[in-house]
Amino acid sequence: MTKPYVDFEWAIAGSIDTPEESVLNSIINKLVQLSELAVAAEDMPDIMLQIQTCQCVLNNLRLHVGKASFDYLFSLADVELEKLDGLLETEGPSH
Repeated sequence: MTKPYVDFEWAIAGSIDTPEESVLNSIINKLVQLSELAVAAEDMPDIMLQIQTCQCVLNNLRLHVGKASFDYLFSLADVELEKLDGLLETEGPSH
C-alpha cells in the first residue's frame, strides 16, 4: 500500500506556526509524490482524476501561502488528499 498523503508532515504544514518555507516544501513534496503515483496509476481512471484534483488544489494552495485565504484552501486540499487516501486504500495500485 502507498504511504498516506494526509500524514504528520501534512498536518505540520497546516499549523499556523509553521514557517512559510516549510509549508511550501511540504506542498512541493506532495506534488512530487502525486506525480510519482500518477505513473503507477495511469490505468486507474478514478485515482488519476483524484490525483489531478489534488494537484490542482495544491498548486492553487502554493500561491496562497501566507495569505488570509490559506486556511480555507488548506482545508480543501486536506479533504481532497483524504479522498485520495481512501481511493488508494480500496482501489490502489497494490490491490
